[in-house]
Amino acid sequence: MEDVTGTVPGWPTLARTIANKPAFVAFPSFTDLNVKSLLYYHAELIKLRKELHEAEYQDFYHGDSSQGHFAEDLDYLFDSVQSDPEQKGSVQSPEQLKILEKIRIILDKYSKLL
Repeated sequence: MEDVTGTVPGWPTLARTIANKPAFVAFPSFTDLNVKSLLYYHAELIKLRKELHEAEYQDFYHGDSSQGHFAEDLDYLFDSVQSDPEQKGSVQSPEQLKILEKIRIILDKYSKLL
């Protein structure tokens, strides 16, 4: 029991055998799944990029110009997040910020896989 290099039968012995003889390793690398995952993230980011561009375009060309456009004033964009009394205290965010939050989540996951 004091010899930590010894193993007991079962999984500990199997783990030791694989560690000592790497040719026994039979674990798939799942490289194809990682590549597929990257491609799906990539496609989702392209879609979200288009959505963000559309929201920016709509704001700039069709938004409320009396208060300024988000594209010209990021403070206005971030300050526009306000409580909606109709939604019992929930926060309403501009569409651009909602899309940007989705982008950040996917981009973080995408970057970790690279």
